[in-house]
Amino acid sequence: STQSTWDLAKICEVLKSDNMAARRAYPLFEGQQIAPTPGAARAGPELIPATPQAPPPTPGFVGFNPQELGRPIGTPPTPTPAWQSQPPPTRPAVGPPPVGPPPIGPPPIGPPPVGPPPVGGSAATGGEAAPAPAVRGPHDHLYDDFAGSAAPPGPFQPGPATSGAGGVGRAIPPVTFTGPSLHTGVDRAWLVECHKNSQSSKDFIRMTVGTFPENQEVRKQSNLLYGAMLQPLADSATPIPTVDFGQTPIIRCRKCRTYINPFVEFSDAGRTWKCNLCLDYNQCPDEYVCSLDSRGVRRDLDSHPELCHGTVEFAAPQEYMVRQPQPPVYIFVIDVSAASVDTGALAIFCQTLHNAISNNLLPGGVDRSQVCFITYDTTIHFYNLSGAQPQMLVVPELADLYQPIPEPLVTLGDAKNTVLTLLERLPNMFRNAPAGAALGSALQAAFNAAKHIGGKMLVFHAGVVSAGTAPLTRRPPTQKMNDTELAMLLQPQLEFYKEIAVEATRAYISIDMFIFGGSAHQEVATLSSLCKHSSGQLYYYPHFLLARDSERFKGDLQRNLTRNTGFEAVLRVRCSVGLQIINYYGNYYRRLQDLLALPTVDADKSFGIHMCHSPDNATGPVGTWAYVQCALLYTTASEERRIRVHNAAIPIVSTVESLHNSVDMDCMMTLLAKRAVATGLKTKLVDARKALEDLCVCVMRMRSQMNTQSLRQPQQPANSESGLYLFGLMPAYTNAVLKTPVFRPDGDISIDERAYNAMLLDLLGVTDAIAYFYPRLYSLNPAALPEIPPAGRYVELLKTLNLTHNTLVPEDAFLLQNGQTIYIWIGKNVAPTWLRDLFGPSVDSFDAVVPVSQLPVLETDLSRKVRTLISDIRSEFKSSHDVNICKQGSNSRFYLSLIDDATRNGLEWPNGGLSFADFFHYIQNLCR
Repeated sequence: STQSTWDLAKICEVLKSDNMAARRAYPLFEGQQIAPTPGAARAGPELIPATPQAPPPTPGFVGFNPQELGRPIGTPPTPTPAWQSQPPPTRPAVGPPPVGPPPIGPPPIGPPPVGPPPVGGSAATGGEAAPAPAVRGPHDHLYDDFAGSAAPPGPFQPGPATSGAGGVGRAIPPVTFTGPSLHTGVDRAWLVECHKNSQSSKDFIRMTVGTFPENQEVRKQSNLLYGAMLQPLADSATPIPTVDFGQTPIIRCRKCRTYINPFVEFSDAGRTWKCNLCLDYNQCPDEYVCSLDSRGVRRDLDSHPELCHGTVEFAAPQEYMVRQPQPPVYIFVIDVSAASVDTGALAIFCQTLHNAISNNLLPGGVDRSQVCFITYDTTIHFYNLSGAQPQMLVVPELADLYQPIPEPLVTLGDAKNTVLTLLERLPNMFRNAPAGAALGSALQAAFNAAKHIGGKMLVFHAGVVSAGTAPLTRRPPTQKMNDTELAMLLQPQLEFYKEIAVEATRAYISIDMFIFGGSAHQEVATLSSLCKHSSGQLYYYPHFLLARDSERFKGDLQRNLTRNTGFEAVLRVRCSVGLQIINYYGNYYRRLQDLLALPTVDADKSFGIHMCHSPDNATGPVGTWAYVQCALLYTTASEERRIRVHNAAIPIVSTVESLHNSVDMDCMMTLLAKRAVATGLKTKLVDARKALEDLCVCVMRMRSQMNTQSLRQPQQPANSESGLYLFGLMPAYTNAVLKTPVFRPDGDISIDERAYNAMLLDLLGVTDAIAYFYPRLYSLNPAALPEIPPAGRYVELLKTLNLTHNTLVPEDAFLLQNGQTIYIWIGKNVAPTWLRDLFGPSVDSFDAVVPVSQLPVLETDLSRKVRTLISDIRSEFKSSHDVNICKQGSNSRFYLSLIDDATRNGLEWPNGGLSFADFFHYIQNLCR
């Protein structure tokens, strides 16, 4: 038989087991046989629990083997690589390396051209090409140097891997080479070992597919999305080696400017090396020449980290600078209007910054860091901090804005006491402030104050932008709008804020915004342009309440100020000949087709990269491996210029089955969500939903065809473990993404919330994104909470539950987290002893529970376990999640996270509101 019934309950078994190593998995509907819910695709109440029924005997996806189910979902599959037995490629062999120096003369060694950089580029998601800045900065050398690159850039990454930096960690299966190799003079056994141990960590580069198709035909047949998630400054448990060439230029390919790396091949007794990206031969400087052993490997390999580790940092010599590296500069632009003072956000800001400065928590320290303070309501206020006491100077004329003091920036080491005094006084200085806010004028003032040096601008805004430059108008309500009208409201209202962000980027200034929502419309869709085009970050607190949101705001600000941050950075990604990057996702400013300008870059910044074969090279890369190199030139907080380089290699395969078996579903769905956001903002949300649904159908249909063919060929396995991993997860994740606030057509989701969630999803890394659209739910019943282990993470011991209404029982309480917020749901009939153990003796009934931003510290067993769980969650996501108390029967955003249930549907959302069981059967029917 070529068809078999697909039991959805078995899929849930695959999705049930979770070791919590990476993220939350889909749990089992225990004791239930799941079938489509009758009438679930029609309009109904806000949440419709999926009705358990016996599945009808309809044909499902073919090739299903229930004996292969049960692998923990948190661990990626490790199938036998298909390329071990694949036929030899038909590409022509690469000839042996020439003997002696290259025929085209010596490579250019010395300083780069000092002329102005070329101007050009094309617009793309997240940034636009624009003329180069009038004043050249330290990273303009890289801009010039990369402009002549002949090899199109693109990221690659092997699939399953362990974490670690540099040469630690990538677990690539043994490979039998059947085609021509670029490394013709190197021992193949050592070459496999090099590719195995010299990969960059998955923390820095994570590929959507662990292999790459050899040509466009195979790529189209697979229907997969090829690309990578890149986090160049991610926190690493392993120190990254630093390489300093001193006065000698950094060794790079003379043609494509690739940095020397573990995957290059040395020949001619170590005097020449072949670039692994463009295949050009380069001559080694005399001081870098070393003889080769019998394997063709340098004898001094262990003494060169750049030849052993996938991730290294090069100390940038003077030729990479036009001016001295800038110190860490922080420009604080603070709303002191009535709305900001009333929310209490101003007091929290002053308290948090006071603590960071007092305890010397800023990355640059008080001796290097420079600060500037500008406050605004309907006027602009500067502060002279060079004296013993802070002095405020008011600029009332917003039409003719000027700077009343010559230099508003001061070094913290010289004015620390004055700055601390100002922070202590600010909350009480504006008790009778007016209601309006001149945000546009304040941004212009802050830009003029720091444009000569660059830095990081942090804007704290709560009022309505109604005064000064570029005031904003209120948008209409969204309850009865269609998709086209919603998409229009997600576009910026004015181009002013985008233009000032582009000007700030040219001056190496990034803009981070903290927006405190109230009853008034804040126009997040327009203000988010400030962060989008300046590599900044947006923080939004809808309906800000001090009791509920203060801890989250405090934690967000402290993380923003203290995390590893690079200044005046530029990012470039290169890849093997025959491949190219077709789009980028994230917050950046695109100066060239493949050059991203980042005024600041930090440990939490991630970028999505979509790649494919070059249109002029349909046969793909040459050889059995393809390569990627990502280079980030930046200034550290200690004012050192560094070039962080990440290298990765990925096997090239010729079969669709090999591609499907190496899918990293978490990474691919994260990149798919980012692409869907970009599509929805450019066209309309219904197009983005349809694109997600269509890709899911295409992948599942191809997998079904592959399983049918396997059943007809008994000598081949009908199903691989990774095939089932892909099979069950993709419909579940697709259904979850469709129910995020970005894509839901519900009228009760405001435009501000929708715009913020679009920005958030475009910024998140893989782990954060999966938790965001597929939350985790835990029981807080004392019987379900194990003992706290002496070592290890407590959250890994807890069982995740179904995200359905049926899971919630009135006698229990539950904790749900989505990477951004923690909800504690409390049933009406929860025991009074449980309430006292968690909230204190004064809370002994359901009606006595009130909202809190953090749980009290009690010496009860329940309090210790719940607080340990919350601490583990915050540590995993490096964020201070606010705690939201949700009482049964309340109207809370908590219920939007129950994505396994059916939700409200509209005429333009016939499928996105289905329960998981209904959505799965809907996809199943389309695949027939």
